[in-house]
Amino acid sequence: MAEPVPAAFEESLSPGARALVEDVLRRTGDQSSAPGTNVWLRVILERHGPMVVTLAPSIEPAALLVLVREQLAKDEAGAPLQVTTVLEAAVAHAGSRGQSRAFESDVAYAVLAAGGFTVEGGAAAKATPAAPGAASGPAPPAGAPPAPAAAAPRRLLPTPTLDQFGRDVTKLAREGKLGPVVGREEETELVIETLCRRTTRNPVLVGPAGVGKTAIVEGLAQRIVADRVPGLLAGTRIVELQASGLVAGAHMAGELEERVKTIVREASQARLVLFVDEVHALMGAGGMQGLSDVATQLKPALARGDIACIAATTDDEYRRFIESDRALERRFQPIRIGEPTAAETLDIVTRLAVEFERLRGVTVPAPVQRWIVEFAQQFLRNRCFPAKAVDLLEQCVAHAIVRGATTVDLVDAQHVGHRLIGMPVDLATRRQNLAARLEQEALLPLEDAHTLLARLEVTMRGFDVRAERPNAVILLAGKGAEVADPLCRAVAETLFGAADRMVQMDFGSFVHAEDITRLIGAPPGYVGYSESLPIHHIAQTPWCLLRCDNVHGCHPSVLEVLAQALESGFFTDSGGRRIHLGDVVVVLTAGVQAAHTTTLGFKAAPPRAGAVHDDARHALEAVLGARLLAQCDVIATHGVEARLGDREHLEHTILGVVAERYRREGLELEWDASVVDWLLSLVQRGENALDWERLVDQKLGAELVRYERDTHDSGARRARVKCEKGAVHIEPLTKGQAREGT
Repeated sequence: MAEPVPAAFEESLSPGARALVEDVLRRTGDQSSAPGTNVWLRVILERHGPMVVTLAPSIEPAALLVLVREQLAKDEAGAPLQVTTVLEAAVAHAGSRGQSRAFESDVAYAVLAAGGFTVEGGAAAKATPAAPGAASGPAPPAGAPPAPAAAAPRRLLPTPTLDQFGRDVTKLAREGKLGPVVGREEETELVIETLCRRTTRNPVLVGPAGVGKTAIVEGLAQRIVADRVPGLLAGTRIVELQASGLVAGAHMAGELEERVKTIVREASQARLVLFVDEVHALMGAGGMQGLSDVATQLKPALARGDIACIAATTDDEYRRFIESDRALERRFQPIRIGEPTAAETLDIVTRLAVEFERLRGVTVPAPVQRWIVEFAQQFLRNRCFPAKAVDLLEQCVAHAIVRGATTVDLVDAQHVGHRLIGMPVDLATRRQNLAARLEQEALLPLEDAHTLLARLEVTMRGFDVRAERPNAVILLAGKGAEVADPLCRAVAETLFGAADRMVQMDFGSFVHAEDITRLIGAPPGYVGYSESLPIHHIAQTPWCLLRCDNVHGCHPSVLEVLAQALESGFFTDSGGRRIHLGDVVVVLTAGVQAAHTTTLGFKAAPPRAGAVHDDARHALEAVLGARLLAQCDVIATHGVEARLGDREHLEHTILGVVAERYRREGLELEWDASVVDWLLSLVQRGENALDWERLVDQKLGAELVRYERDTHDSGARRARVKCEKGAVHIEPLTKGQAREGT
């Protein structure tokens, strides 16, 4: 049986206090030798709920009562709390107020203090109070010396649902599992000030992806652990929630709603802050957006100020989801998080390098750290500091670990960096390879080729005046457009490492003003808004070739967007996202006849490097506009037909391509000089620049296909091709025969 009210306290208790104790003893029954903490709390909350708020303003009596009842329903009475211990503390508290008897408020004070709650007029009984219902043994006696302001969280209520679906950031900080946070002092102070407000104490961190929004929250958690926050936030817990984890497993109707209500109830206490990264993911999560999704269920609690919440999202998502919902926007205080500078990022990289040396045993010297930041700034324009530099640093450390090295040297870092962005390592070699291809295949007039190579020599090393502009813009007009295919293939293969590193768009299909949505996307709310666009491939593969065909046939509004993008160095899609062109080579084709003027009786002088005759420029300006033409570094208005009589050009352009195709099928071809003579004779009889493709397919190609088919299963997989009297002859070769011909 539970112990009776001790006789020694009969005269020291008011009738109300005696009735309260008797009620506790009656409800205890035979459960234990002493009432549990939850039993004391239930009686006090049921009889004197408003009084509890006076003693402990941070407590929500209704929420605490619901939780206590749930614990008791599970036969969890809580830690035993002796009646004599409570009454001694109550009488002592009454005496400190000049009262001869202890009243209900004194008993409530003693129980709350012994249970670990922060009450006015005294300190908590423990530095790390146990939650109601925790079976942790007898509580220390009331009146124990106040605990120092500590970094440990003051858990006023048990939070099983938050513990299940959330991540305790302050706990991770206390265990040293969070990385170092450098800088962001001003932004962190703004978050702290917002959390200390009475209303609208919900900061939302708004900034581009990768600028360190989550790191600011982790830095705040580290400040709390180190006791470097105002007293109002001392001991605060920060619990991170994610929409995906919250919705997962909620199959039954009403299950998600009940889960959110429980989280709100658990979070509705002082010194507990929710952190929702990618807060826009709450819109539409678990139900129809604006009606039954998670965000809608959280609005009332945010509006009343029941919970404190730190949110984080990007600029685009904030405009699309938060600003568009006025009721939700009013609940948050936006804090702009900008991209740190290169110097600030270097400090972050330096701190992380020390951390990696301690954890991984890999040293990253200071010169390599500086190179990482400079490389990320120059070549990863579509991403933000510090994330892009940190990712490159981690990749370098991982590369060293795989190789068994203990130091990241500059050569290895450069190899990792160039491999990460998907381009060949040696810039000089790439430029030389392009120069050789331009000369061998006669893809551009000599002057234009020199202009292009000189431009790339500067821009691909990052020494150009406006680094945000494309590395080069090439306009192929009229006959010059005929070399678009081999030229684009040569640039993609030599500069960017593969022919598939090319983004191709046919501007000739953008004939209406509304077709601009196919270039930069549809406005929000329209069909196709969230669809992927060709320009988005540039963001995924920034080192690539952008081929824009038939720009002369597009609508003027589309042409203006293209000209603006080439001038500014980026496209802006319908969602406000910038697609940077700083590492791109752009090739434009236009079917505009812009023949050079000739002088009667004399051969026309070749155009100057990078220049076009006046009549050609005027013809191009009339169709494409002066603004677009001004962005072109190379304008080629005549093509390969002037070079068709060149034997070297024919060998590489025609026979080299054909031989490579058959080599992939296992048939190695050798070309006799008579084949080249035959092709030259056809060209000299007036064949144009495109007719040779048909001639090869119809005459030469038919014979080669037949031979390949007949000898597919034989051992004769090497042959010499000749041409005699307009007829094609194919002779099989043995391994011992000497290689002859071209």
